[in-house]
Amino acid sequence: MTDPAPSRRRARAAVFAAARADKATIITRYEAAEPLTRIAATYGVSRTWLRRRLHEWNALPPPLHAIAQARHRPPAHVFRGRRTTTRTPTEVRAARTTLLTNRHHVITRYTNGESLARLAREYRVNPAWLADKLDDWNVPRRTTRTTRTTNDRTP
Repeated sequence: MTDPAPSRRRARAAVFAAARADKATIITRYEAAEPLTRIAATYGVSRTWLRRRLHEWNALPPPLHAIAQARHRPPAHVFRGRRTTTRTPTEVRAARTTLLTNRHHVITRYTNGESLARLAREYRVNPAWLADKLDDWNVPRRTTRTTRTTNDRTP
């Protein structure tokens, strides 16, 4: 009985070679926001293999609004302006330092009814970290019900 593995390996190698040969078309389809799964299925390769080749070929991912349009999503689902990369430890440290230097202002705003989530967004820190800081500073924490919204403020 003969081993079928070499013929399968040759067939897979031929599939990969065909995909590599059609590099320009693959990159064009990817930049036009076509889903990776669909492109990979066309060439008979895995999504992971294709993603690695695109990275190897320095193909730029399409912008988020192009992906939303290509997938017929409403514009509200497009997250323009959000960072696509995570912040560096230096940036996180700087945001925390800014909050710590404005400690008294933060405590005053929180005790006057501003939400912890809003303060965390404004100072670009993690809400859990800010909650820990408020506990460290012995600021009494509120429940969600007792938090006033900015529209409810009365002088």
